[in-house]
Amino acid sequence: MAAFNHRHLFRAVSPSLWRVYARSRQLPLEVDEAVDDAGFYAALTQVFDVLPSEASATLLTELRRVHALSDRRGIDALLNASEHPEPVREEFASMRNDSERALRALLTWPNTFDTAETLLIVDLAVGKRGWKRQDLRVSVPISREPEHLALVPPFGELRIQAKPSPHLPCALEFARTHFREHDPLRRGFAISEAIVAIHYAPLAPGKAGRVLVLRLKRDGISNLPDLDPADAALVTRLLAAWGVSDAVPADDNARVEEEAVDAEG
Repeated sequence: MAAFNHRHLFRAVSPSLWRVYARSRQLPLEVDEAVDDAGFYAALTQVFDVLPSEASATLLTELRRVHALSDRRGIDALLNASEHPEPVREEFASMRNDSERALRALLTWPNTFDTAETLLIVDLAVGKRGWKRQDLRVSVPISREPEHLALVPPFGELRIQAKPSPHLPCALEFARTHFREHDPLRRGFAISEAIVAIHYAPLAPGKAGRVLVLRLKRDGISNLPDLDPADAALVTRLLAAWGVSDAVPADDNARVEEEAVDAEG
């Protein structure tokens, strides 16, 4: 992609779309409809040239964002970020280049534009040496459509996070509530990582209850060795009861119980 130059961007986009932009940003652009393209672009450039530095800096930063999405990857990101891509695709088809498409997206679908920027950043980061993982967070809700969910269980990772609280559902219940009949966790899946929170009732009114947090990973790594011996004994029994781990042999049970008693004093 060529280096950003706002004058080049001006000439790449039709005057009619720049008029929409000027009205939305309250720019003092007063150009007769009959003026030719060259006269319009000269007037638009003049408007930017006489703006206070703070105002022009803000607008130029915005136009750099448009420029960054003005290629095939950027347009693909806009379509991928769109909740309803077909109408967007149809409107894009009527435009003469990617600069117009990116500017139209900024003006018409600003939330989609913001999400597309994040998608593009991740896309560009994937090919760099040393890249391991990107945790992408977007503001739009996760799609409930079955054709979208079908792209996640066999081909990628679905992360479902429920805030640890005794008053909120667990991740499985959260998934059932959100996805309803299309819940991907009703089908076959493998849990690669889990967080179990055990909430203890408060010891006295007005006191905060204690929370015991266990972090588990599929490769066997957990925070079990870091727990208090009494907590470790409880978690070990729970994991065996849930079928997550093998039952602890009788001798080990006795030793763990003794350590728990000693720890409690």
